[in-house]
Order: sequence, then structure tokens, then C-alpha cells
Amino acid sequence: MIKEKRRKAAYRFIDKILRHRAEIQTAVDEAKNTNNRDTVCKSGNSISDPTANQAIKSITPVKSVTLSNGLRIRNPEKWLDAISRLFDVLYPEETEILSKIYSGFSVIKISREFHIDFSSVYRLRKECRHILAEIACQYGLIQVVEE
Repeated sequence: MIKEKRRKAAYRFIDKILRHRAEIQTAVDEAKNTNNRDTVCKSGNSISDPTANQAIKSITPVKSVTLSNGLRIRNPEKWLDAISRLFDVLYPEETEILSKIYSGFSVIKISREFHIDFSSVYRLRKECRHILAEIACQYGLIQVVEE
């Protein structure tokens, strides 16, 4: 059951991405604002204008970030965009429930707060992981089959 193993691994990774999305955003912001990233134009020469330097840094995508727990995320800005797209397709209440799920709130607390049963919370999490996996495939962040 290789397909089942790949799917479970992808969902575990998606869970990690959703759980650490605030830390990913912070790491991307820090990477964009650090001065140790040299800006080099296509000819290989360094750009001396600080304003142009800052502009190029702000539009250049961050290749990867390493989180405090050692997890390395490649294409973090694409992941953040994928999460944003996920939240765009959800109802506001679903977005709030999903945020609470990945912020460490217990299913019991969530179900009491939103007056829904446990299975609805788990069903929403499962559906959101599936949608994010589809978005991530569209963005080229994960692959369903090996090449």
C-alpha cells in the first residue's frame, strides 16, 4: 500500500504546515528583512542602490526556512499562499475552527464552543487537509505519484 503511505505522509506534513503557519510567516518576514541576503543582478554584479536592493529582496521568493523545531520548509511563501487559498474557500466559522484545531485547542473545547459534535470537527479537519493537498499539488509543492 505505497499509495496509502504517501497519502498519510502528505497529510502529516500538511498538519505540520498548518500547525506552524504563524512561525513560517515570521521566518519568511525575517528572511526578507535580513541584510545578509546579497542582491545580485543577472549579470553577476552586485546592486549598490539600497532602495533597489530592498525592492529586489522583497519580490525575490524565499527558497526555504528552518523552524525552531528543525523542520525545514521549502517554498514557504507558496505554502502560505496555499493556506490563504484554503481559507478563502472556507466559511468564516470553519476557518476559525480550523485555526483552533491547529492552535492546540482540544476537540472537546471546540465542539462545545461551536455547538457541533466531535465527528464534525474531525470531518472538517479531514476535508481541509484534502483541499490543501489539492492546492499544494496545483502549486507543485507535493506530488501524488513519484516521477
